[in-house]
Amino acid sequence: MRSKNKRSISLIISMTALLIMSCVVMTSCNKTTPKLQENPKYDAGIIKGTQIGTYPVNNDSTMSETFAYANSIANRVQGFYTNGTRTSYAMQNTTMSMVHKLSGDGKLVVSAISNANGTPYATDTLDVYIKDLNGTEYYAGESADVGRINATQIGYYYYETHVRDLAFNIDYTNSQYKKETEIEIGKQWAANEMTEPKIENNVLKVTVENSKDPFVYVNGLDVPAEDYNAVAIEMKVTGSTPFGEVFFYTAKTNGFNADQRTTYRIEADGEYHKYVIDLSSAGLDTEALCGLRLDFNAAVGDKVEIKSVKAVKIDTNSIDYKLDKTFHVYSDKLHQEYRLAEIAGGKNFDFAEFGVELKISKDKVLESKIEYKEDGTTPKYVALKVKDAGVIGFIMPNDGNIYKISIKEEKGFTVIRQYCEDGVLGSRIYNDSTQSYDGIEFAAYEENNPLAEISVESDNTVRAKFKQYDPLRGAYTFTCGGTNFGKAYYEKPDLYYTSDISINNTTDDSRKIYVLMESDTGALECATVTDIAGNLMPIPTQVCKNFAGEIEEPFYDPQDRGYGNSIIPLHVGAGQKIDYSLHHLYQNWGKFPLKQISSIQFHVSYYHLSTGVTESNCIAPYYVFGKDLWTLPDFRGCSGIMWSSQPQFNSVGRLRFLSYMNNGETVGTEYTGSEIRSSGPTYADIDYSYVSDCGSYEYTLRHVEFPQNDENRTYYTLSLEFLKDLKIEDVKNNFTLFSFDGRSEAFSLVSHTNEMGEKEEKNITRTNGFSEIINIGNKNPFFAYYGLDNKNTGIMNFAYIMKDYNITIGGRKWDGNFVLRNSYKENLNYGELSLMEGDISFKKGDTINIDFILLPWGTGTETNDDKVQAVRQDSVFNPVKLTALTGSFVEDEYIPIIKADNNTAEFAISGGKNRITVKIDGMTDIKGILIQENVEGNWIDYEFQNNNYDGYQIEYKEDGTYTYSFVVEMDKNGTERKFKVTAK
Repeated sequence: MRSKNKRSISLIISMTALLIMSCVVMTSCNKTTPKLQENPKYDAGIIKGTQIGTYPVNNDSTMSETFAYANSIANRVQGFYTNGTRTSYAMQNTTMSMVHKLSGDGKLVVSAISNANGTPYATDTLDVYIKDLNGTEYYAGESADVGRINATQIGYYYYETHVRDLAFNIDYTNSQYKKETEIEIGKQWAANEMTEPKIENNVLKVTVENSKDPFVYVNGLDVPAEDYNAVAIEMKVTGSTPFGEVFFYTAKTNGFNADQRTTYRIEADGEYHKYVIDLSSAGLDTEALCGLRLDFNAAVGDKVEIKSVKAVKIDTNSIDYKLDKTFHVYSDKLHQEYRLAEIAGGKNFDFAEFGVELKISKDKVLESKIEYKEDGTTPKYVALKVKDAGVIGFIMPNDGNIYKISIKEEKGFTVIRQYCEDGVLGSRIYNDSTQSYDGIEFAAYEENNPLAEISVESDNTVRAKFKQYDPLRGAYTFTCGGTNFGKAYYEKPDLYYTSDISINNTTDDSRKIYVLMESDTGALECATVTDIAGNLMPIPTQVCKNFAGEIEEPFYDPQDRGYGNSIIPLHVGAGQKIDYSLHHLYQNWGKFPLKQISSIQFHVSYYHLSTGVTESNCIAPYYVFGKDLWTLPDFRGCSGIMWSSQPQFNSVGRLRFLSYMNNGETVGTEYTGSEIRSSGPTYADIDYSYVSDCGSYEYTLRHVEFPQNDENRTYYTLSLEFLKDLKIEDVKNNFTLFSFDGRSEAFSLVSHTNEMGEKEEKNITRTNGFSEIINIGNKNPFFAYYGLDNKNTGIMNFAYIMKDYNITIGGRKWDGNFVLRNSYKENLNYGELSLMEGDISFKKGDTINIDFILLPWGTGTETNDDKVQAVRQDSVFNPVKLTALTGSFVEDEYIPIIKADNNTAEFAISGGKNRITVKIDGMTDIKGILIQENVEGNWIDYEFQNNNYDGYQIEYKEDGTYTYSFVVEMDKNGTERKFKVTAK
């Protein structure tokens, strides 16, 4: 979500044994009695690693081993919640899986760490502790606050995953209050998705009506900053609520927000309990408390009775730290890093040890070993041979810290402790499935002897430098300069920041390493690599960035510095020297703006897409706020209003995908992983996938974008399959395929197809509570919202355009009609897509496949939908068509593809409008492509490059061939153009 004041942003997974919330076969889900079970497609209780790909080394370049390796491990790192209530989070790569418990009964630790085959080394392990000067130990796994996930960098090869908010067994329930302010339980409290609050005997009583986002709240408070740093609640919860959240705001923030919140465990046993929730690490500032909100991760029917609420000032526990657990998860290795974050105003608690425990049942441990460095006292690694699983251990980093290792037997467990006297602790977690120490011995050698002959050259603008091998992060780090949005867009659109890098492996062993180039700006959009011969390399390049100053993590990252990181893996053979150039890209790639996918740091994980530096879409795969289903928070088109502050455009409203209602409850879905097919620079193509919270169906959303500069046609395919039988009552009202709302403003006009496929348009009834069902037929249906009354609007119009569909229900092809649920509530328009059906019993194996276009368009104030109809014409009725003249046509719903014949492809392309990306499969030469266009019978060079390596994209396939892609601009009529593409 990017705004003028705050740019708040921004599969097909190997779902081995993904745990989900299951519902009974042939019935609808009942969340009031949830049972945690495995996805029925996989073996019970096993989460395996992802499978590495197989790509040949063809020796076409000095970097052939690198790009074969890079493609084999791309998309092999994933992170996802294991169930619909998000009580645990799994991390997964090609060597292991790790599940971290976030809430619920028991310790909040790693509940399982397993090898690539899914065999666990240990359960309930990797707890982090502090030992005070008297020898007393305090464990983060005993935290009264629940864990919170924020994966701040995600992509092809690397997830920087944080588990935050855990405290060291802090229990404030018996604390003496230095000050307290009663927040009256009275009529000023209101509720959302809960029954109207009732006050009986000074107790506030509510019942959950919808599990999507139930909460109670109060505004109009005025508690001085010096009078509170916590909230004390006495309440009774009956049902299945495992944890709650406290949101608050102050005179400074003036509204509930994601930065001022914290979580805590709830006992939902029908008895009164006292909860004292510390706010000191939850965005507390120096202003008065003005509003308080209590959220419940609850099921429909859960009952809450609140006896008292107080804003209180307490003496915080003597351990004035919270823990930031960071797992640096790469495609084929994992590093752990733990940091103590000091709570403001703390007592400067002195500790003797800060450490982590690897705890494994004694009867599973076959052997243990501590290997020391040459001095005989400094540990190099510690390892255990575990029955049936293999070797697991810690490799000590050379980060300047003095680490100590111990192995002890305690209460039937073998316990490894790594500890130090500093507030930062880390190591590489090594694992394999053998019973040999050879693997960890070599990995420890690599960690202790990083490649040393590394250099980088650049001009004075780029300022590239080699920094170091970062042993905590596990990457070779470089730094360089960068540029901002305005300069890249207006002043130097063709500028690349190029760094010439040389890495010489003088050892006798090949090395597989990760290279991180960090620029000092968050405007980095994309990156590419060329080899020493100047050939563009088919290396998928991961880009991660952060816009400075938004301070999305005020406690853990108050400085919030901007950065733009590119990450690639390298395979450097024994005795091999690799010279290559890394290009950081911003606006143009050749003659056209680039198209890209990166990730961006926020309070939740985000993918960020742009055309050049102009943002197009942001995908929040885990949703924007909890389980709100809001998936596309920033959704922009270049036909809108550009901001005066930077080259960005207004956005549309909130967009959501699959859900259904059962007994008044919203049954949502949980993210299961992503596969990035292309992150740029010529096109964006990503799958991101989900499974229903009841386990009845899974679906994948394919998202495709070209570097278009008008209406931003965002091409989607929904592919849904039912995993088990499921009955949904009154489908037209209770089943949602897609949902849109205006977010902050109300539209006055709507247009849509009718049952016969003809267009209709009308004024919207803007009365709160209004709702209607509109039959929009099945002949390329669409709907569009427009006509804002505000000339200074900050949002755009929106349209949903269906291109095609293929639906099977009960094993038979469905050819019914679609419906638009058009409603007005909370002073906003809602447009929701469903099927024109009553009760349906979906069967296992039924499918729903829909190709559609999501369209931000216009300035928001248009009074007709001409632009929508133009896009329907150029993308549905007269879409892009490729005719193969030399070579063969390759089927794809959105991307025109031709397979070359003997490194030559000749084709005609027609239809569509604006910029389209064309792909050439089956090429066997890596040196680039020559493109000619037939103009009035003459073949002339097609000008698509500024340099001999830009303007196109190259990908490597498992059969050892290459795919090239480049951009073609079609006129408004989609007039035919003919091209010939050959290898250089």
